Amino acid sequence: MRLDLGLFCIRDVQLAGEPAVRNHVRRVNCDELRKLPLQDVRFCSIAIELARPGEKCRIIQVAGVIEPRAKTGEVGEDIPGVVGAPLVAGQ
Repeated sequence: MRLDLGLFCIRDVQLAGEPAVRNHVRRVNCDELRKLPLQDVRFCSIAIELARPGEKCRIIQVAGVIEPRAKTGEVGEDIPGVVGAPLVAGQ
């Protein structure tokens, strides 16, 4: 099995519209982003905010800042053991 790492130059992120990457801008649909965690009964609400480099803010949990990665062209868990069940992710 070959694992390829796709790199995308993202200069900004916007919380609006349909999910897409255009002109180095990543658009994220907040409603869709909330759906999966809200299926877990331990969550009653979820707030999503962006922190950009140079912005005055404090991120409490370092685990809250993770480089986004996903498998391309495959079906299965994106981040085994973190987002889903522990699985073999490559060889």
